[in-house]
Amino acid sequence: MPEPEESHNGVQPEPNPQSLTDQNPNPQPEPQSNPEPVPVPAAQARSEPEPRSEADPAVNNDADLSETAIRSNHTVDANPPAQPQLRKDEGNRTFTMRELLNGLKNESEPDKEDSNSPRTHQSQQQQQQQTQQNNAAMELINSVVGADEEGRSRQRILTFAARRYATAIERNPDDYDALYNWALVLQESADNVSPDSTSPSKDALLEEACKKYDEATRLCPTLHDAFYNWAIAISDRAKMRGRTKEAEELWKQATRNYEKAVQLNWNSPQALNNWGLALQELSAIVPVREKQKIVRTAISKFRAAIQLQFDFHRAIYNLGTVLYGLAEDTLRTGGSANAQEVSPNELYSQSAIYIAAAHALKPNYSVYSSALRLVRSMLPLPHLKIGYLTAPPAGRSLAPHNDWKRSEFILDHERLQQVPKGEQRQVPQTLAGRSTDAANGDKKTIKVDIADIVSVSACADLTLPPGAGLCIDTIHEPVYLVADSWESLDGWLDAVRLVYTIYVRGKSYLASSNLKDTQNRKPQSTTAGARLEVGMSESGSASSLVAETVWKEIESTRTVLCLKRLRNPHAHRLHFIFGKNMEGAARIVDQRGVSRISGNPSGRFVFQVTGESPRKKDHYLCFPHHFCACYSFFYDVLNRRQQLSCKHQIAARLAASLGAYVELNVSDEELALLLSKI
Repeated sequence: MPEPEESHNGVQPEPNPQSLTDQNPNPQPEPQSNPEPVPVPAAQARSEPEPRSEADPAVNNDADLSETAIRSNHTVDANPPAQPQLRKDEGNRTFTMRELLNGLKNESEPDKEDSNSPRTHQSQQQQQQQTQQNNAAMELINSVVGADEEGRSRQRILTFAARRYATAIERNPDDYDALYNWALVLQESADNVSPDSTSPSKDALLEEACKKYDEATRLCPTLHDAFYNWAIAISDRAKMRGRTKEAEELWKQATRNYEKAVQLNWNSPQALNNWGLALQELSAIVPVREKQKIVRTAISKFRAAIQLQFDFHRAIYNLGTVLYGLAEDTLRTGGSANAQEVSPNELYSQSAIYIAAAHALKPNYSVYSSALRLVRSMLPLPHLKIGYLTAPPAGRSLAPHNDWKRSEFILDHERLQQVPKGEQRQVPQTLAGRSTDAANGDKKTIKVDIADIVSVSACADLTLPPGAGLCIDTIHEPVYLVADSWESLDGWLDAVRLVYTIYVRGKSYLASSNLKDTQNRKPQSTTAGARLEVGMSESGSASSLVAETVWKEIESTRTVLCLKRLRNPHAHRLHFIFGKNMEGAARIVDQRGVSRISGNPSGRFVFQVTGESPRKKDHYLCFPHHFCACYSFFYDVLNRRQQLSCKHQIAARLAASLGAYVELNVSDEELALLLSKI
């Protein structure tokens, strides 16, 4: 066997490329285009043997296979190791320029193959389709012209934002935040379009926004804000179609998206309220046999929204309107067939309670004022609610079940009180709906002052008589009562909570609603022209006057707030005023997420608040009284006027009142530079 040649410096001559191919038991795939051969020096070329002719790949017999195997083994013994085997060689070796060039080409040529693969071609098609969709959306936005100067100025800002989001999506098609924000811009642009406009049409903008929401939620299935705003866009499209089959399908799709938004973020009274509105609209289109179930589902959504935010006046009003409609439907069909269900008169009375409470919270709303004039005669004036509850003897909450008696209770803006036995006949039988059992002859009665209430909740306790248990926790002791049914219990819970909310706000439902002590009259069905206006889909805002009073008390006493301790009056009032925003603000303060940046030597300062987003921790510059750089401030506070303040403003105000912030000192120049970026 001939020995391999060696050069004087110990470097082996370059092996034949054909031999390398023969030696490799697992050859790499051939490239699609043959590369240009690299010139080889003459001396080296002479030392290389002539290349063998390759056999026809179609011929496949045992003889050829055996000969090839023998020839391959002989080549391995006679020639240096092939390039793939060098990876296993632990020694040092000097590579020639040709080997390095061939290695680089082999690494780059699979990429060329991938660029022509079906997957790459499909990706290019998707990218081209995405570009076409983006261009179509930009054409829609560019064609929007505001009706007035304010609308045109607002639209210019929206167009600029749309270009930014389009650029972000071109760089990264999977940027679901950019898709979501672009959908918001399209939705806001639709508000600038007149309903009569045809180029562009409001429906086209909303449809394009729905496509962006769909894509954003596909990329991020937990983006609850996208599901919520997507449902709003679908609802707006459904309203344009009246009571048609197409509108029915859109309302059903909107309810599914609201349901998904609530599943992802259960602490959203706005989503629950809008979900109830969508169900209410759907009930007006579906067949009669399906209407009753949908209406009762809508009632449960409005109640759930009120339980999350007791002063949510829009959900309160919407619950009143849906109860009013249910009463009319029940009366039109000849009353309730089931004796356990609430009578139409009781439904009218419940409707009047919610509408009166909504008017007390927002007396300047003309819609509430006109609705109150319609239902005022249905209230048991001078009280707000009269009904029956099973109660123990006064002062004996642990009395045996046999001593508990079903008696009459009245609720007004001052207290919940048991009616003495001798006075119970003065109450109209139509409002009670049931006869009175024999009551305790003792003149001592149960009385709960509204000012003493800490919490109101349903309870299931084996020590209570059968029925729907009600627990009213006061500063003295808890009071336990039992309602006739769970549906009746819901009415009592809402009524007590609403009266307490109005009390905390410093108002009287009798004074603010201008309700006079008139004689009780039997509720009558309204005429065809007297209808309640529905569709209050925005969130309620708290009274700034009451909020300022509470803030001043906190600043003067430096009271430490704890929302879990509802006996703290300041925490309790702020929770009623700001709802879930107060909870978020308290969490931010507890996590030391508020900093006060002060400039020297002027002493001017601005607050920087850290957001709660689990994906990224954003920092928002904030002036507690009138500005925050977050999107919620512009969208919910300024634009839609859904809230009095965003949670970052509340957190800054809370931290400033308690001194629970991190102090940062900078120069006036640095502070000015920081503010210029807002």
